[in-house]
Amino acid sequence: MTGREIREALIHAGVMPSKQLGQNFLIDPNMARWIVSQLEISADDAVVEVGPGTGSLSEHLVGKVRKLILIEFDARLAAALTERFKNDPSVEVHQRFGIPGGQPFAGLSNIGIGGGLSGIGSLGITSNTADN
Repeated sequence: MTGREIREALIHAGVMPSKQLGQNFLIDPNMARWIVSQLEISADDAVVEVGPGTGSLSEHLVGKVRKLILIEFDARLAAALTERFKNDPSVEVHQRFGIPGGQPFAGLSNIGIGGGLSGIGSLGITSNTADN
């Protein structure tokens, strides 16, 4: 997504970026492609992306992994992501895990991931494989 596309998506979702929520948006599509290229992922993996925002990284992960699980705190962005990826059964959007002061991943173990699991988030990038 370009900077213009991200601004349009934010306006459409009714979102004004919030410093309080720590919202920052990746506006360089070349950087998004590069970040995804650095992940050690395979078509059999499930990837959990924490804080996907408008889906700048997500769009480069779709089709490269078996399952993409997006966890977004902002309900408006979660709704926009749900709409954006509604026709892709490999993408799941969850909003309930990002509770400030709470346990952000409480309940994540209830998602049927199976196989390899990689994670990517707005606070850093990890690539871990876990056998389930």
